Amino acid sequence: MSRLAIAFLLLLAGCAGHQAYDQGRELIRQGRIAEGFAKVDEAIRLEPQRIEYRTYLARERAIAVPRLVAAAERWRSIPTASRRARGSPRCAPSGRTPRP
Repeated sequence: MSRLAIAFLLLLAGCAGHQAYDQGRELIRQGRIAEGFAKVDEAIRLEPQRIEYRTYLARERAIAVPRLVAAAERWRSIPTASRRARGSPRCAPSGRTPRP
């Protein structure tokens, strides 16, 4: 394979990595955390040498995890009947008792 072809393939991989990174950042900004993390992970797989991708993902996880844990704790503090009224899938009437 010629050097030009190799350079072209590396350029394409770099573009794909940056595109995945940008899409991931936008998804995280929109509050679609899991999807955004997956996209940034994809960018890291495509361009493992890009330290800023890893740094961004680590920083965003450090911010998101405490927020998600706090939201889950608030949700757990709501009585089951209220959760059912709000449409929780675990509390939806199905004729069975949900497992803990």
